[in-house]
Amino acid sequence: VWSLQRPAACQAEAANLPPGDAAGALLAAIERDYAELQRIPNNWVVSRVPTPGAPARSRKVGQISESEEAPLPQHVDVAEVLGIPNPLLGAMLAGKCRDQHILVTKERQRRFAEFVLSNCSGNSFSMSDCNVGPECAKAVAMTLALCTQYTELNLSRNSLGDQGAHVIASLLMKNSGLTAVDVSANDISCRGVNFILTAMLVNCHVQSLDLLTKNSTLLHLNLASTNLGFGGAQGLARGLVGNHTLQSLDISQNDIGDRGGTCVAAALKDCGLLDLNLADNRIGDEGFLNLGACLGALPRETQSSVWSRALDPQKAAAKYVDSVHFLRRLVLEVEEKELHVVPHGSDLTHLQSIQEAADALHMAVRGAEVTLPKLTSLTLSNNSATAIGVRGLADALHVNCMLEKVCMDHCEHRDADHGVHSLVTSLPANTTLRHLSLSCAVLGPAGLVNLAKVMAANKALRVLNLSGNIFDSVSAQAWAVTLGGNTALKQLCLSACHLNDAAGQVLAEGLAENEGLQQLSLRDNALRDQAAAALEEALLHNGTLIQLNLELNSIDFRSLAKIKQLLERNSKIRDKGLPDKYRSRIGDLSQCKREVERMTKVLSRNHQKKRIALWKQAAKVQKLKDEKEEDRQRQEQVEEQLQELLQTQEQMDQ
Repeated sequence: VWSLQRPAACQAEAANLPPGDAAGALLAAIERDYAELQRIPNNWVVSRVPTPGAPARSRKVGQISESEEAPLPQHVDVAEVLGIPNPLLGAMLAGKCRDQHILVTKERQRRFAEFVLSNCSGNSFSMSDCNVGPECAKAVAMTLALCTQYTELNLSRNSLGDQGAHVIASLLMKNSGLTAVDVSANDISCRGVNFILTAMLVNCHVQSLDLLTKNSTLLHLNLASTNLGFGGAQGLARGLVGNHTLQSLDISQNDIGDRGGTCVAAALKDCGLLDLNLADNRIGDEGFLNLGACLGALPRETQSSVWSRALDPQKAAAKYVDSVHFLRRLVLEVEEKELHVVPHGSDLTHLQSIQEAADALHMAVRGAEVTLPKLTSLTLSNNSATAIGVRGLADALHVNCMLEKVCMDHCEHRDADHGVHSLVTSLPANTTLRHLSLSCAVLGPAGLVNLAKVMAANKALRVLNLSGNIFDSVSAQAWAVTLGGNTALKQLCLSACHLNDAAGQVLAEGLAENEGLQQLSLRDNALRDQAAAALEEALLHNGTLIQLNLELNSIDFRSLAKIKQLLERNSKIRDKGLPDKYRSRIGDLSQCKREVERMTKVLSRNHQKKRIALWKQAAKVQKLKDEKEEDRQRQEQVEEQLQELLQTQEQMDQ
């Protein structure tokens, strides 16, 4: 901290002395560097009236005065009471005045001494909302480095900025006594936050850190692998409440547990967060269920208050439950090969019946009164969740119309009887989810078959990741049927799914009939030349697929070359198919994007210039006031001298 502000000569002067003498030399160097402190006395004694009703005390501490009259003001030495040396108090005052571009005066010294006395006692050092800037932050950091009695630091609602954040970060890297730090609402950008988070990788003593509350500039915050734990997640959740600026938060790999996940979930409805990453935190089933409840999962009980808006709450709740059961029964009972078959005694195919049941479920949830968070992207990979917890989150997809991306990799989705028991009702009814990742989710063959059925009815999902889930011939056949009829899905990942040659040929048959898929990954499977030949044949009929990943398969290079040629052909067809107006529109939008970036930089520079101008204006106004005060004092002195001269003249005349 000293190196941020003091000359190298002062550092050498302090470094060559014993610890006690080094501190003394440091304080002496501070006095020399702050020349403006010569305008004020080097004592920090203030008058303080004892609390009414308290016994009057004599000059010696602890002795009760015999007088019962009104308490008289006591003279208190701030430096002695707080244990802060006079030079450090002077450095903080001088730093504040430098930040505000005003002069150091006796009156400001008195007010600052009273403020410090009332806010920095005990183990808490608080200078909240008092115009602390980078210069004052340096003095505060030196104070906390030398005065080890403080364990809490509160500098919220000030003007630290990135430069002040750098000073606080330097303090955190060296100070081992602080356990709570609050620097919220300080116009700290991502650069300043990175300074502090880098320091937190070294500091293992701070248990509470608030960077978020009322922060008007921070948009993205990455706290991955910072050992937050439950306590850190709890403090972070408090900072999220009321913060509508932060858009992206990554707290993965922090072991916050189910209680930490519950705290974060409770804060989601009262913040503006759009992207949340909670991967690798051992949230478990309880955390998943609480997140699901926050994201809109409806209770099945008829007495719940969420149905109060309906004319008949019990009937509305029962209708929702019946719709869920009916849709699940339709999906589980139909065979994948019969999706497009019209059953006896009906005018609709099985697929159309599933879509109608999904529409009925969508209408049933309209009777519920639910407040949804703004969250659009949620990552919950590797959180030790089972089908019980996943079911709570999947139920939220019945209602939630905000989520567009959900990642639940390495979570067990397989139900004991049917597999993905909850997703079979969520995906057909949801119309906003665009990206779903279920990598290594232990879906099982039955779960993959049921997922294929509902994907045939889903028209919203664009990206689906099923890598690491083991396919058999039945599940491969089901997905071939789905690929043949689904035109909404654009990207499908089936990497490391143990697909053999037979499964590859079956999938190729469905791919030949597909008219929407653009990217398909079959990486790290057991495909051979027969599957490659089937894929070549499929690409002769498929004109939309432009990316096909076949790495780590036993396929001949000649087959790979032919497949690459067919993919390049599809890419050219796609580019030529784009209308000219779209291409020109893309160019216009790119130009607009560059203009926006340029104007953003200009606005940022203008904002900085405006702040500097306001500081200068405040300094000039304050200087004018100080000069008027000095003129008034000089006028009074002149008048006193004139009176003395007049009196002297009268005496001489007499």
